[in-house]
Amino acid sequence: MQLVFIHGPAACGKLTVANELVAMSGMRLFHNHLTVDLVRALFDFGSEPFVRLRESIWLEAFREAAELGQSLVFTFHPEASVRSGFLERVISTVSSHCGEVVFIELTCPESEIERRISSESRANYGKLRSLSEYVTLRDSGAFSYPALPAPALRLDTSTPCSAASRGSVDIVNDDGNSAADMAYGPSRFFIPKPETADLLVKLGSPFQDNCRSDQCVDGKFLSGPVAK
Repeated sequence: MQLVFIHGPAACGKLTVANELVAMSGMRLFHNHLTVDLVRALFDFGSEPFVRLRESIWLEAFREAAELGQSLVFTFHPEASVRSGFLERVISTVSSHCGEVVFIELTCPESEIERRISSESRANYGKLRSLSEYVTLRDSGAFSYPALPAPALRLDTSTPCSAASRGSVDIVNDDGNSAADMAYGPSRFFIPKPETADLLVKLGSPFQDNCRSDQCVDGKFLSGPVAK
């Protein structure tokens, strides 16, 4: 089971990217705003019962999906009302059922976010659409959150979709490894993550199919090669 954890600031295109990934992979979409809207109907945003119930729903959904082996694509906006340690609890919940959390970070320049924030499409889920309110919240630190784990993939969504995808996924590091190569076992003591490598290949990452981990034989992970 994979939990693809797409995160980024407001109006950076999390739901758009998530829908594209769902169409490509057949995974189920867990749109964060559905939980927020449900809990906000009962409690004020940011209140203790709101924060507690929201996280409980998130984690219980992850646990049930992991138990069933149902992969999910989840959208998340890091912000100050999310309790500290949430990401550790997400990883623990998923990994305790042999699942894997794959972080994908979306970035977007502030000027583009400010241009998009009032978009009509954001009205569908009651998203923040007031530029002045967004600026006030941003400047007050409402969107502050500790750094998330290193992403398997980072996308700049300010460019056209095809260019953003290919331009970021195609990156190869100084050692000649792509994002998919790094997931598949770039060194002796690395534990290969073939499902993550497969996902990155589907997104367009180059792939050398050359696992160097001790858990590989002749460059192939013992549990089977990544699907091409």
